[in-house]
Amino acid sequence: QVVPFVAVQQTSIDMLKNIAGERGIEPTPPVLLCVGGMAGIAAQSVVYPLDVLRRRMQLGPEATGSIVADRTWLALRTVVQKEG
Repeated sequence: QVVPFVAVQQTSIDMLKNIAGERGIEPTPPVLLCVGGMAGIAAQSVVYPLDVLRRRMQLGPEATGSIVADRTWLALRTVVQKEG
């Protein structure tokens, strides 16, 4: 859970800093604060759904409302179909 979050966050920070630099925006503390916040939002948006899916697969059908799958994509499709 930590490694994917940090990977997405650091990649997002690098990309956003490059974009800001290309547009002539100086890397002041407020700009870096916004960059870090946006990177955190992006990382959480990517990692959280996968973490929920992992926990449901670990708990088994009794706790997940009969979502049974041995593959991540199958489980993801089942969750989306049942819960939107």
